[in-house]
Amino acid sequence: MPIGLLLCPLSNQRLQNRGYNQSARLAKYLYNKKTDNHLLWRVNSHTPQTKLKRQDRIRNLTGKFMINPFRKHELVDTHCVLVDDVLTTRATLEQASQILKSAGVETITCIVFARAYLSS
Repeated sequence: MPIGLLLCPLSNQRLQNRGYNQSARLAKYLYNKKTDNHLLWRVNSHTPQTKLKRQDRIRNLTGKFMINPFRKHELVDTHCVLVDDVLTTRATLEQASQILKSAGVETITCIVFARAYLSS
């Protein structure tokens, strides 16, 4: 049984500019019981991913996620469902999943609401 939906977090700057986390709004309609945007954190702002190529996106996100240290114990041997709005290169989901696995998560299921492709 999953612990609930974990949202791919936005940077504080992006959240402030936008006023909402689009993944949170989408997840609410998917599973209204429990979404968690306080377990997985995005640290430091980064260059927006939209204009970057795959390798640059990966480099741009390296070290940008962390687990809330006060709640890390909740993740050991769990099944997490990670929610993001758009999948382009998988960089965000791969980096977030790597952090979750290092915290002891056993299984990760990723859900996205749209698929985008980089132009050549």
